[in-house]
Amino acid sequence: MNRAAALRLILRTGGISRATLAERLQLAPPSLTRIAGQLLDVGLVRETSTRAERGRPPSLLRINPDWAHVITVNLVHTLGVGVVDLTSRLIYRETLYEKALIPGVYREEFPALVPEAVQRLVKQEMARGRVLGVGVISSGIVSPDGTLVEHLEISQSPVDVRRLLASVTDLPTHVDEEVRLMLWERYWNQDRLLWRNAMAISGDAYGYDGGHAAMVDGHLTYGRVGMAGYAGYLLPHLHGEDFVRDSHARILAMGGFGNYLERIRGGEPEAMDIYGKAVENYGYRLAILAHCYDPEATLVCLPYAQLGERFLFDIRKEFEKHIHPRMAPDARFVLAERSREDQFVAAAVPVLTQFYSDGDIGERVVQQRPEAALAAAAD
Repeated sequence: MNRAAALRLILRTGGISRATLAERLQLAPPSLTRIAGQLLDVGLVRETSTRAERGRPPSLLRINPDWAHVITVNLVHTLGVGVVDLTSRLIYRETLYEKALIPGVYREEFPALVPEAVQRLVKQEMARGRVLGVGVISSGIVSPDGTLVEHLEISQSPVDVRRLLASVTDLPTHVDEEVRLMLWERYWNQDRLLWRNAMAISGDAYGYDGGHAAMVDGHLTYGRVGMAGYAGYLLPHLHGEDFVRDSHARILAMGGFGNYLERIRGGEPEAMDIYGKAVENYGYRLAILAHCYDPEATLVCLPYAQLGERFLFDIRKEFEKHIHPRMAPDARFVLAERSREDQFVAAAVPVLTQFYSDGDIGERVVQQRPEAALAAAAD
């Protein structure tokens, strides 16, 4: 427990002296010396000197980011693999399939492409050092046991990704839903000291689709079938499907979403009409969710994040129309663009969380499955 706590504090600070570490963890000098010695001996932690104006330069304990890596798989409207280091930094990314948002677009290729790529990366990274596990991030519905209950580009029927990858590696594999993992990543890497109850919401240009996830007392919650909470299924909207179809056609006529955003910035009436209704939908959804979860912060993972503070101001105004007046002043919204890089990193967070929680620095050996197993997995 002390070793795990020391690792987390070294990671969180980016570098800390032995004296400060002992003080923060309330450890006696002999205990700190033993723990630091273990971490330095295996190479997980490095001790570096910093410049000082006079006297002996102080030394800081820092995480060695390349001591171990995590293999990640991105199934959020794409098909790709990556490698994340111990400090949650994406150091490698590879696209396996270019097309996206077309039902079943990589259904046939998926059972072979993903295991082959994971096996190749595991072999590559094990030759350099250690691999802690495989993290998979997916759109659609993911059950608590990691099964893809529904995935638009792969299948409408359940897909057991962990079983598929077990054909090529014995590494522990964690599979979860996009919005939940984006919230987990934010909590783990940035705001974990600022809040315990939080919420994340995603969606499209109209205030529909996407979903939400909630963190209660530092723990993520699951929906009944593993849904983060699809807005179209679980929450009412102020504007119906006719608005979505009409707005979709109008945005395409404007030249796509990027041009649509530029027209919003310019205040063009047609763009502002669509934007105004989308903001009403989002503000209403946020108010309903806030009454359910009472979050200290809400992570807004929406395409309108590119509008910055203006978008936050607009949804807050709509949010305050539907929320109890006493709850409105404390509502905190945080913008988060859902970039591909963020998705790969979010996929690795459950594996990194486990590592920094148990403080396991023992040798990790991965047995590779026979090559023939790939063909069986594809079948």
